[in-house]
Amino acid sequence: MEKLFAYGTLKDKDIQETIFGRILTGTPDTLTGYAIQEIAIEEEFGMERYPIIIATQIQWIVLTESYMN
Repeated sequence: MEKLFAYGTLKDKDIQETIFGRILTGTPDTLTGYAIQEIAIEEEFGMERYPIIIATQIQWIVLTESYMN
């Protein structure tokens, strides 16, 4: 079984029912190096605030190459 890290609106039972066709069961978890903040988005009925995940530290990406002899 695949695992899904859900936060924000994906934790809402009505949205889970709409997207997955069922209510998910899970356990609390953490995403190290990230924090939840909010972003304001203008909707047709006014401004709404939604949660987003942002990096809390600089993330370094190391590119490597594999060679076969």
